[in-house]
Amino acid sequence: KPVQSFDTLTIIHNDVHAQSTSIAELGDAVVGEENDFVVQSRDQFGNLRVGDGDDSDGSGDVFVATFTRIGKDGYQVVTSSAVQVIKCTDSSVEGHFRLAYGGQISPDLPHNIQGATMSTILADEQGRQVRVDRSVDVSGNYEWSVMTLSHFDNDWDIEVMPSSGGDSAVSDLLSVSKPAGGGMYPIQFVLWYAGTYEVSIVSESTRKSGHGVVSVNNIDVSSGQVSSSSSYVTMNGTAVAGEQDILHIQARDVKLPEVKVLVYDGVSASLDDVKEALEDVGIISVTVERDEVDGFVYFVVTY
Repeated sequence: KPVQSFDTLTIIHNDVHAQSTSIAELGDAVVGEENDFVVQSRDQFGNLRVGDGDDSDGSGDVFVATFTRIGKDGYQVVTSSAVQVIKCTDSSVEGHFRLAYGGQISPDLPHNIQGATMSTILADEQGRQVRVDRSVDVSGNYEWSVMTLSHFDNDWDIEVMPSSGGDSAVSDLLSVSKPAGGGMYPIQFVLWYAGTYEVSIVSESTRKSGHGVVSVNNIDVSSGQVSSSSSYVTMNGTAVAGEQDILHIQARDVKLPEVKVLVYDGVSASLDDVKEALEDVGIISVTVERDEVDGFVYFVVTY
C-alpha cells in the first residue's frame, strides 16, 4: 500500500511565560553611561517566542525593568522594552508630519522637533508615560527613540502620517522600527547615582494574572569619570602670594541632567527671555530649545 504524503507541520511557540523567560547580559553598570541587557521571551516549555511568521515577528511582548537603589533615598529608574525608533533619511527637508499613537493622532509636528516636546505631546489625558530621546546619526539626520512606560493595553504602535494639510514631504522620509525582534528584547538604562540596586523585571503580558515577575537581581553601579562641571575646589581662608596653601578638590562624576518643558499658549517669548527668567530663580547654565506646535510654544530646558 503506497505511503500517503503529508504537508509540513509547523509548530509555533505558546504564550509568554514569565518564569521561563530568561535574562542575558545584565551586569554591573557605571554612572551616567548607557547600559543594556536582553530579555529572551519564552513560553512555558522554554521555546523562544520568535514569532509565527504570519502576523507576529516576535517583538510584541512588553517587559518593564525597575531599578531601585538599596538603603539610600529610594532613587528609582523605570525603563521598558516597548521602544520604537523613528528615523529620517534627510533632515534637511523642512515641513511637518503627524504620528498616530495610542488611539490618537498628534497635531502637526515640525521636522526637527525636540524629544522632550514629542514626549509631552504623545502623553495623553489618561496619564500615559512616554520617554522620547532625539539623536543625530552619522549623516546628520534625526532619530527619535520612543519608549512607552505605561498603558500597554492600548495600541502603542506608532504610525507616521502626512501633515494635516496632506503634505507628505517629511513623512515620506520617516520610517518606524523596533529594536526588539525574534523574541529578543533589548532594554537600555542609565543610572545617575552609585550604589547597589535591586532590578525587578516584569512581563506586562502576565502581570495581571499575578505571575508577571521574570527576575529580581542586584547589580552594583560604580562612579563614572570625573566631570569638571560637577567637581569643585575649596580652600582655607585667603591665600597669600608666595606662600604655600592647601586646596581641597572634591572630584565628582557626571551630574544627572534635569529636563523641563515649559508650554506657552500663543506667547511669542524668545529663548533669551526664558533663560533670563530661569536665571532670576537661580537656574543657571541652562540650554533652551524652542518648538512651535499647534499654536503652542514649547521651551525644552536642560540644566
